[in-house]
Amino acid sequence: MGTSLNQDIRLGNSIFHVQTEYYSSSQKVVSNIFKDGAIVKRLEKEINSEEGVDEQVKRFHECVIKKLLSRPKRKKLEFSEEVMDDILELVSPIFGIMSSAIVQDCLLHAKSVDDFLGKLSEELTEEEAEELLPKVKALLEVHGYCGED
Repeated sequence: MGTSLNQDIRLGNSIFHVQTEYYSSSQKVVSNIFKDGAIVKRLEKEINSEEGVDEQVKRFHECVIKKLLSRPKRKKLEFSEEVMDDILELVSPIFGIMSSAIVQDCLLHAKSVDDFLGKLSEELTEEEAEELLPKVKALLEVHGYCGED
């Protein structure tokens, strides 16, 4: 083993360490991606013997970094069908026939449960928000959706 590259990458609140090395015994370039000291992914590629090893290791390392950075930065916030039905039951006295459309729009643009509740409150009067939001928040907590998810 001669060539080795190391780099830390921040994705949201997580830091990943990418370590790329060439193993002459297997003639492969190997990239290990670590999070909190544990390997979360191992990628390997056979080396082209006609090209310089250092250049191939560098290109592979850069490719792994690029793929890691291009991954979605957050999961889409989604609620189960049961939770959606329960939310719609709570909001339908206020929004009526538009309940589903309003809830879906708030969910589509939310990054977290708190963000969803904030977007929902934008659709409500102050009095409606004071009455409805604690109920929706409690419902989400019962189903395991909590705060800044």
